[in-house]
Amino acid sequence: MIKDYFSAIIISLVLTSMNAQFVDNMESYTDGEPISEGHWTDWGCFGGPGCAIMSSSVHAQDGNLSGYIPGDNSTDAVLNLGGQLFGEWGLSFWMYVPSGKEAYWNLQGQVPIGNGEWIVGNIQFNKELENPNTGIIDNSFEGPINFGFPHDQWFRVVMNYDLDNGVFDAVWQLNIAGADVIPMGTPFNDPDNTPFFSLGGVNFFSSSNNIQFWLDNFVFENNFLTIESDTENPVANCHDVTMQLDSEGSLILTGYDIDDGSTDDFGVVSFIADPSTFDCDEIGEYTVTLTVSDATGNSDSCTASVTVVDNLNPVVLGRNVTGNLDGSSSITIPVSEVDLGSYDNCALETLILTPDTFTETGTYTALLEGSDPTGNTDSMSVIITIIDGLGFSDHSISNFSMYPNPVTDIVTVEAGDGLLLHQLKIYDLTGKRIIDNVLEQSAPLIQIDIANLNTGTYFVEISDEFGNSAVKRLIKE
Repeated sequence: MIKDYFSAIIISLVLTSMNAQFVDNMESYTDGEPISEGHWTDWGCFGGPGCAIMSSSVHAQDGNLSGYIPGDNSTDAVLNLGGQLFGEWGLSFWMYVPSGKEAYWNLQGQVPIGNGEWIVGNIQFNKELENPNTGIIDNSFEGPINFGFPHDQWFRVVMNYDLDNGVFDAVWQLNIAGADVIPMGTPFNDPDNTPFFSLGGVNFFSSSNNIQFWLDNFVFENNFLTIESDTENPVANCHDVTMQLDSEGSLILTGYDIDDGSTDDFGVVSFIADPSTFDCDEIGEYTVTLTVSDATGNSDSCTASVTVVDNLNPVVLGRNVTGNLDGSSSITIPVSEVDLGSYDNCALETLILTPDTFTETGTYTALLEGSDPTGNTDSMSVIITIIDGLGFSDHSISNFSMYPNPVTDIVTVEAGDGLLLHQLKIYDLTGKRIIDNVLEQSAPLIQIDIANLNTGTYFVEISDEFGNSAVKRLIKE
């Protein structure tokens, strides 16, 4: 009876292994429909669109159809590998990940999946769109491991599992795009040797809205799969480009900018441009070398002509101002009085106000115009108001004095001749009243803190208790 019992176990394992093996070229399904049959299932979301892998004719490694994982943040497809406990197993399939998209899958210890047993963590391709052509296994036995993969081209994934000594002493191999990411003999586990039940399945999950990838030509066998060695160099193809400096006056050139369809049998995973950084001092034409590499390090190079240009106009910012002839025959308005922080991504070469000199009172329209070294320009109109004394003059109530002048913070005003000050007003050059201080009780002396005023010229108007007033100019430093 004991002999028959163990014979039954062996026969059961053999039959399970035979039934678990499959080849799936994805051609037997209906385009646009979910796949939930045979070795295809899901992680408890009950099939259908938004849960199961979808049949798609958009891309196919060969034939007409493939499996599709969309960026719906819900698809949770599972490839059932039959819960293998012993033996030598090989799994291969092909992936297609477009530029600007990411892909994700993980290896689970049981199917159906309950709470989940992530055997080696997460396998992510272009995670969060931050590293094109770069993937990561985040919790392998050796810790996080980066690898290369191509975008916009089918590439093969091969995994060989050695379970001859059971799952607790299992070792494995992972090859992506012809390069060993995990060499054979590496423990099939995480760094903590967390126990798992079996070789359960592969979970293809739409972990974000940026997910989009296709899968094709699955092979799962009860033996190790052969991995074709990659000894051929890629073929680099370049094209000439004209590139614009950005708003900060810099340019970071990527290999993708000058790539013209470089190819490799296993896929190009690296595009490096040299030189790759330019600034305002490097406007002109340069020869740039593009080096493309595959996952095994084979490489090829080509050169492109890169023309760096600055076509961004300056930004001219101005304000309306008032100028005071103050009895003079003419006044020239400095550009600095009108400019409100005009700028250029490189540097302003000129900033000119036209006209800037005035001989009569009145309101004038002037043009503030800026240009950069490459001839880009911008301009705006400003209003210049010319007055003569702004209605004020430096006449004074007898012995009216103000000090210090120029001043940085506290200014003192004295009426003199026994008069009492009743009110003090301060105006800027546009005639705008900045301070209006009415004393609760008239006094011969007033002290005002103007530390918060901007540097510039102001007019101080004082009034005595009889309503007489006078004005003096005040310089704030």
